[in-house]
Amino acid sequence: MNPIKSIIFDFDGVVVDSEPLYERAETELFLSYGIQIQAADLMDTKGLSEKMYLDIIKKRYHINAPTDELMKKGRRILKRIFSKELRYIHGFREFYQQIQTNYKTALVTSSSRNLLEWIFKFTPIRNHFSTIVTAEDVTHSKPHPEPYLNACRLLNVKPAECIVIEDSINGVNSAKNAGAMTIALKGKCTPARFENADYTVSNYSEIATLIESINQAGMSK
Repeated sequence: MNPIKSIIFDFDGVVVDSEPLYERAETELFLSYGIQIQAADLMDTKGLSEKMYLDIIKKRYHINAPTDELMKKGRRILKRIFSKELRYIHGFREFYQQIQTNYKTALVTSSSRNLLEWIFKFTPIRNHFSTIVTAEDVTHSKPHPEPYLNACRLLNVKPAECIVIEDSINGVNSAKNAGAMTIALKGKCTPARFENADYTVSNYSEIATLIESINQAGMSK
């Protein structure tokens, strides 16, 4: 086993407790077009880029509105909700303080850089990462490996030297396809099972214990 040099984080559902807020915003958006989307629509598109997600829903429900129109309207709704309610995932800040001096860190998200910068400016969420990969930084979104391969290149580490924390099947598959070790963080809006993840946990306390065990196993070899 390679020594772990980097911990890479997904954003939504891993750093911030945004998934229930996204669900509310998306429900409100599509209701304005007379569409009642289902929970399965949100689950199987989780982790995709905004454009990919909207294109899938448009095709599935035969929505004729341009994707750009849906994006602009959806972002207005989302920002209204985020500005009042967006918070960190429980345990993230304490965990990050523990690991930031010992590991290189990065953020890999399917969100746009514009939205991310807005969040850092207008909500209680702050930028903890020197390296960030957003939707604009890749040609292929999750589950393609490109987002995590880009992060590894920017961090100057090999994928096998990284642990990725994700909360979606598309995100886990992206990290696995890149060659990284994956930890799936289960939450209120995550799948029941993550078959491709190396480990599945329920909170950051479990992640801290798990990483300590992985490091000890690596040192004993």
